[in-house]
Amino acid sequence: MITKIKITFDPTDKVLPRPILAPLFQGALMDLVPEGFAEMMHVSMLRPYSQFVTSDGDSVVWTVTALDEYAQKFIIDTLSDSDFKSVTLTHKDATLKVRKKEISHISYSELLDKYYIRRESNRYITLKFITPTAFKSNGKYIIMPDSSLILNNLVRKYDSVAKTTQLYDETLIEYINSHTEIVEYNLRSCKYAMEGITIPSFTGTAKIKLGGNHEFICLCNMLLDFAGYSGIGIKSAMGMGACGIINTGGAI
Repeated sequence: MITKIKITFDPTDKVLPRPILAPLFQGALMDLVPEGFAEMMHVSMLRPYSQFVTSDGDSVVWTVTALDEYAQKFIIDTLSDSDFKSVTLTHKDATLKVRKKEISHISYSELLDKYYIRRESNRYITLKFITPTAFKSNGKYIIMPDSSLILNNLVRKYDSVAKTTQLYDETLIEYINSHTEIVEYNLRSCKYAMEGITIPSFTGTAKIKLGGNHEFICLCNMLLDFAGYSGIGIKSAMGMGACGIINTGGAI
């Protein structure tokens, strides 16, 4: 089960609503959840949740998505509890009061059914990278995405949380590499500061073309939809890689 909570806070002069706040919210989140869960998340390579910060006018909007029942139990249940009425950002010396909470759910079977049963798939999908996004390979940051990087990253993220289906195999990776491409993009480079480092990254949009057989196109559509929950690339638990599908074309 995937569970998303979107929390809107009352505006305050102490905090401007910017994506760069997300590492501070990550710190606050680890203070809210049980100590054992927090310690496990600090050493985990792939965390079963994503979180990022956006704005709604002058209000900070914090979106947190649990990608499995374990994260839902310790994160979503904590944030959705009626006792959670504010969050303190220590480094900003500010406390934000909750204005409203919105919660949504989707199961992995529903995500699969959308594309394999109802056949809501397209050959062209445009992604919007909402917060700074980057990949890392061989110790170097990559700030110019390609379709293989995006989809291979999503296969890894999906397999880390989906309990009943495992996607990865060398044949699939080769098929992704040879049957997908970015055909349009409108990207700009940016930097994302966190934990004493600055990460080169990008935001904007990219249009992905999917080739190959029908089943493969359905799979890629599902993964790109999943990206709206998991995030893409590195540091999605620290506010990076938030994205969403903004346009489709070439229905199959």
